[in-house]
Amino acid sequence: MKPFRKKTYPSISEVTKTEHIGMVKEIFGTITERYDFLNHLLSLRRDVAWRRFAVRRMHFFKTGRLLDVACGTADVAIAAVAHHIFLLAPTDRGKETADQEIAPADYEKNLHWFYKESLRAPIRLKATCAPHYFRIYHQRK
Repeated sequence: MKPFRKKTYPSISEVTKTEHIGMVKEIFGTITERYDFLNHLLSLRRDVAWRRFAVRRMHFFKTGRLLDVACGTADVAIAAVAHHIFLLAPTDRGKETADQEIAPADYEKNLHWFYKESLRAPIRLKATCAPHYFRIYHQRK
């Protein structure tokens, strides 16, 4: 990430329309590297839930159509065409899920199923915090 350098701009009344457009492009061009980080930080990651909610409500999977206007970094489009699973281990913050833990053989079976589905699904499937899934992924690819 580039260091932030504060730049001052003239008043809008002092510039031509072409200069104004150039300034707006420049300003937005300087935040692209930090946009997602700031969006997550300032919304306390609620922006992720809002996108998921919007994708569910728009029935994308029934129509296969999506129009993401003013999409910024295309997070809504990405949310519509990707499914990210999070595999939680019943330790530390996941201790309260220990009673829902599945047998190791079933866990392995589910990971192999998820790998097969990721090859043929019409959307991107991705596992997060899943070292055993990545072991299977690298063994089978």
